[in-house]
Amino acid sequence: MNTFASVFVPAADQSAAQADMGDGFFTAALSADGSEPATYYWSSGYFESSELDHIVNEATWAHTVKFDDVNTALAAMGLQPVQSPE
Repeated sequence: MNTFASVFVPAADQSAAQADMGDGFFTAALSADGSEPATYYWSSGYFESSELDHIVNEATWAHTVKFDDVNTALAAMGLQPVQSPE
């Protein structure tokens, strides 16, 4: 069964989280005001049960998991997507 979730990882733990879960995870940069530098990275979408079980129960890197819709999860974390300078 797949479950929708948003998983937030502090920037300092991004490398460890990607080494554990794969390079396709935690690539979206976030910060409080949407400017660089990123303070968090996240992955949001449908996770397999085994992936979420691993993150919640076994991951040794810091993380926060939210099961709300994307906008509610971002607001709860006080974060915005980092906008690339043009």
